[in-house]
Amino acid sequence: MKTGTASLENFWEVNSSWSFDKLALDTFNLQYKRNTVYRSFCNLINTIKKHDVELVVMAGWMKIMSSKFVNAFKNKIINIHPSLLPSFKGSNAIKEAIRNDSKITGCSVHFVEAEVDSGSLIMQAALSISDKDDLETITKKIHLLEHKILPLSISQAGYIIPVSYTHLRAPRD
Repeated sequence: MKTGTASLENFWEVNSSWSFDKLALDTFNLQYKRNTVYRSFCNLINTIKKHDVELVVMAGWMKIMSSKFVNAFKNKIINIHPSLLPSFKGSNAIKEAIRNDSKITGCSVHFVEAEVDSGSLIMQAALSISDKDDLETITKKIHLLEHKILPLSISQAGYIIPVSYTHLRAPRD
């Protein structure tokens, strides 16, 4: 682990367009695609375990993880979601906020549980919805908030996650 960050040595960015370079963590980006080496979640689980990953971040993932996957990394998977959970769980959160005439929306980072968008919250950020806003403008605003709170949430998760020290390595130069 590089100094000055949360206590995470191995961190996976899963199928994301996000760049985590600013976090000074060792990262591995897994592009999960159909009909590849990762055809089954068992292969995915084994690969992540092989790399001794301490935190899996799902940003832009848009897939429901199997309970087998979630249980394999219990309390080590976080997700960013475009609503103030527990409101508007699932894939159409922004549209649902508009349909329900919400005046406030935002984004949430949470630990992943088998039930969709139901894990313990790490951080949330809110924004107001004006009469001029539409799906496109709200989506852009939420993405800006997501880019602010996800790195902070990763750092916070590093303090929350119990770390196993049996695999410590010598510091890197």
